[in-house]
Amino acid sequence: MELRHLRYFVMAAEEKNISRAAARLNISQPAVSRQIRDLEEELGAVLFERERNGLSLTEAGHTALGHARQMLRQEKALGEAMRFFVENEGLASLKVGFIPTALTGFLAEALRLFNQKQSRVCVQIYEMSPRQQEKALRKGDIDLALFALGSIPRSLLRL
Repeated sequence: MELRHLRYFVMAAEEKNISRAAARLNISQPAVSRQIRDLEEELGAVLFERERNGLSLTEAGHTALGHARQMLRQEKALGEAMRFFVENEGLASLKVGFIPTALTGFLAEALRLFNQKQSRVCVQIYEMSPRQQEKALRKGDIDLALFALGSIPRSLLRL
């Protein structure tokens, strides 16, 4: 079974007519008919009642339509998820926890310089207390923790 079979089937079900489905798909009517016949053979069920004035779904067709739509939605979701990777190919991420006083000091300038030299790295910064940073580091939620020297949790000094 191919996604093309499902697309043609869904379009024919929506249009209730092979010719109109073919027109919307920009393909020939015989191609749509052939793909639907192939799908019916593969599923072992008749999906449409062919009538003089169009098509109507059989009980099996109604069931197949719900599943076909779900599969096509999943295909679309997969495409959208992969688009992120294509658009951001080679882009790395760096998650940094910081204490509020660090941003006004060296952090803003350090981020500016880092961005100039590492343009393919997306830096995300999160304001956190030293304890929150420790937990986030241990869980892998951040990659780097920045806090004042006197505020380093003792448990981190043992890492």
